Amino acid sequence: STSTLATTFTLRNDASNNTIRNCFVEGAGISTTAAGTILIGAGTTTGNTNNTISNNDIRDLSSTGTRHAVGVLSAGLVAAPNGTNTISNNNIFNFTSSGVNITATGNAGNWTISGNSFYYNNATAASTAQTPINCSPGAAAMGNLIYGNYIGGQSPQAGGAAWTTTGAALFIGIQASVGTTSPSTTIR
Repeated sequence: STSTLATTFTLRNDASNNTIRNCFVEGAGISTTAAGTILIGAGTTTGNTNNTISNNDIRDLSSTGTRHAVGVLSAGLVAAPNGTNTISNNNIFNFTSSGVNITATGNAGNWTISGNSFYYNNATAASTAQTPINCSPGAAAMGNLIYGNYIGGQSPQAGGAAWTTTGAALFIGIQASVGTTSPSTTIR
């Protein structure tokens, strides 16, 4: 679907201990704040925790090239924050806003974002601001790990030609707004 709020997978209502693995996940939702190709949404009591998203291709619609805004979006509730989730070893590509966006709304700490490849090879060059990894769950979010990711190129592991944009599009590889007490966030 190319609906503004289209998602392909949604984890919500305290979804815990789930795995999305070895899938080709395509989407074209254009909301940057309420939908992702994979959405980790609102919990009810404990939040959506201990979920793993690994070894997937998370991308635009291959049949039409219609791009998605966000690959993986986590936006929960302050009273039941999402946390202790892993996003690893995925190819996340052809997004117009963020590859992974962990918002300041309803997210806790202990996220692991590792071994992913973020790249862009859609025929339509990107013309909007892009942030492959936006980990901004806020000041109370401790223990996040962001490591071993590849950002750039037109194929996995930053391969192929350069990632290109048009105009004055802002590009931020990794943005983090997280806790300040130990253990805070490790980026390497």
